[in-house]
Amino acid sequence: MKIIEQVNRYAAMLVRNLSGTASIRQDICYHQSCDKTTNINKFALEKMVKATAYAIEILGQQSALDSWLYPMREIEEISKKKSTATVSV
Repeated sequence: MKIIEQVNRYAAMLVRNLSGTASIRQDICYHQSCDKTTNINKFALEKMVKATAYAIEILGQQSALDSWLYPMREIEEISKKKSTATVSV
């Protein structure tokens, strides 16, 4: 269940009608004994799986994937670790 501050934060990031509703439980089985894999919204699951597959495909096609995933500081640290690993052999 979202509080009004969460709804307002999501509305600022998304669009107002996608930010949810405060103080209303949208999924009555959320973390309850009736929350099972048999009551999954199949339409939503299919959309999420397709979106995930698309994102993975796009990331996999990037020539410099590390620049997409890591800030420069982390890339430099990874490069240092790689160079010291080859030197110490």
